[in-house]
Amino acid sequence: MSDSSGEKPIDPKLDFFAGTVAGVASLLCGHPFDTVKVRLQCQETGAPAYRNAWHAFLSIIKEEKVSGLYKGVTSPMLGVAAVNASVFGFYGLAMRFQLDNPADTPTLTQICIAGTTSGFFTSALTTPIERLKILQQTYPSHLPEPTLLSLLRRSSLRSLYRGLTPTILRDTAYGPYFLTYEVVSRGWPATQGRYHADLHEEIESETKEVGWARLLLAGGAAGIVGWGSTFAIDVVKSRMQATEPYIPIPAPNSKSIESSSLVLERKPHPYRTTWSTFVNSYEAEGWKVFTSGLGPTLLRSIPVNMVCFVVFEAVIGAFR
Repeated sequence: MSDSSGEKPIDPKLDFFAGTVAGVASLLCGHPFDTVKVRLQCQETGAPAYRNAWHAFLSIIKEEKVSGLYKGVTSPMLGVAAVNASVFGFYGLAMRFQLDNPADTPTLTQICIAGTTSGFFTSALTTPIERLKILQQTYPSHLPEPTLLSLLRRSSLRSLYRGLTPTILRDTAYGPYFLTYEVVSRGWPATQGRYHADLHEEIESETKEVGWARLLLAGGAAGIVGWGSTFAIDVVKSRMQATEPYIPIPAPNSKSIESSSLVLERKPHPYRTTWSTFVNSYEAEGWKVFTSGLGPTLLRSIPVNMVCFVVFEAVIGAFR
């Protein structure tokens, strides 16, 4: 599309490249917060290793060095381009399906539906990425981290999609995320004449119209609302993906499962399903368990969104 100001539109390849670089940069900035969040969510009931987020942060650095904060970063880094393309692509498709004309002003409901749709379909990509990431983040530091190949050899392809249901439910947060971003960035109603079916172009246009400060505020607010709206299900997701659905019981007289060549039976893990994880977590720790790790998650939204916007615009400015 042509720009009314006479400036050349962004080349799609440059747009994709800038989005990928910005995604990697924001991931590197936010991953330590995510590791702290996951450790708090998945620590043992009754014998927690960490008192709070700050204690978890300091303990990880002391015991595992700074690299411990970046456990599990590889899989989301390799998948960031595909995930970004999926989110923006399905958002655009859902918006085009709802609007008679791409320049029409969407309602808040339509924006929320488009965001929710993008999250629903993107969960097919994020589930295996998150499964491997969480296993690596929670694995004992004295043992070799699980890899994609070791996970497939030990379990199956189906194991990669453990936690699919809570991931789908969590990723519906893209609905309130985009809705909040829209409201805060420009107020409501939206400006007429913008190409709302192209999210990248819309963000570029908003940067010129309302300025960086307001967009950074919008991104931070969107992150807080998006994560806050489905955070309880994220706790369930993390606990499921950090465990296996069944606990093997070794043969008698064997010291451990690893030393036993015979497993007589398996018993269901308390976190076998989405519902059993919710019920067992609540019964063991009460409702506060569903806020475990919320602090670092909300705090993360500020630097992550700032880095994402700054890097995206810097790459565009450097190569345009």
